[in-house]
Amino acid sequence: MTDFTEAERRDKCLLEQLQAAPMVTVLGIVGASGVSGLGSETYKQQFAFDAWKYPGVPIQNRKLSLRKYVSREEFRQSRKTIHPYAILEIQARVVESPALWSIPGFIDLNNPQGLLVDIVSPGSLDQELRARAQELQQPVTFHDPVFGHFTLNRRLNWYETQVSWAACAIQLSLRVDAGDDVKPALSVAHTLWQSQQDWNQRILQCAVSRLLPLKNASWLDQDEQPVTAEQFAANMKLTSVVLYPNGTFEFWHNDGGLFWKHAILVTGNLEDGPARADISG
Repeated sequence: MTDFTEAERRDKCLLEQLQAAPMVTVLGIVGASGVSGLGSETYKQQFAFDAWKYPGVPIQNRKLSLRKYVSREEFRQSRKTIHPYAILEIQARVVESPALWSIPGFIDLNNPQGLLVDIVSPGSLDQELRARAQELQQPVTFHDPVFGHFTLNRRLNWYETQVSWAACAIQLSLRVDAGDDVKPALSVAHTLWQSQQDWNQRILQCAVSRLLPLKNASWLDQDEQPVTAEQFAANMKLTSVVLYPNGTFEFWHNDGGLFWKHAILVTGNLEDGPARADISG
């Protein structure tokens, strides 16, 4: 079964579970990422409440992931209402304990899920939620002796700072895991930077070995001579590194015009090293 088919199966199972759940009223704070949509004629509209409650019940400080299937125009209009940190009153069908679902492959769903039915009010006056919304917009930082101060980017759910790698000024981003613990990703950063020269060479070699043949076969400008391995590596300029708690890394490069201003992305993990190199954007 392909990954795409498996994803469709899981999505269908989730939708069936949600449609069978009772409809309830929920008050919540839209997360920093706002609303997103995926589709062509029919969009799967998605957003999350970072904190939420049922009327008359204490606030829950965990995500409630919400979805609704809408037209293109409905999705466009929704962006005016479902914006970051908005407090909404909605009607939805909610399942709070996805870990209890007997659906193979749903181990990654560790927060409640909901099917949006309707937005009742785009501006709730609930004082508890208003206070929590203000808290969620305050800067969150921490200091590391090696890299300095990191600031939480709530929209992307990672901590970021400016650092140096192989004499290049870059952005270092640490993805936060489900428990909001930055230590696993920070440990990946320490390991990479301790052997920075070796890892830099391995990253460049991966990009050259996988993408140089593509460059010379399909991406040469008119009258452009084939590019050598040394020229290819010299054109790449690292711009950012994204690290994940499980040891996975992403090294993003400016292509220096090799692929007409597409980014060069090298991915891998600490155990196996650089594994893939792709052009992106």
